[in-house]
Amino acid sequence: MTVMRPLKQIHVINKVIHLESGKRRGCAEHYLGDENSDKPCLILLDLNMSIMNGIEFLQAVKDDEQLRRIPVVMLTTSDEQHDRLYSFNFGVAG
Repeated sequence: MTVMRPLKQIHVINKVIHLESGKRRGCAEHYLGDENSDKPCLILLDLNMSIMNGIEFLQAVKDDEQLRRIPVVMLTTSDEQHDRLYSFNFGVAG
């Protein structure tokens, strides 16, 4: 809701797909790895996710030849400087 509300207010018409992370079926990693799924033009990624945290997911995306060019924006409430440094070291867009 925190993301969807402002997108609606500025009339973004792009399809938004909300997925949980992790390595189980139906999660973001599975969706992005499925060649039949539409690839996003942008990934909004939460640092604090279950099973696979945001840094791990970001690393997996950037290690994938097909996905690495998709810009990733990391969302976090963390004040930890190392979280931000890790994110930028793995190529987060913002």
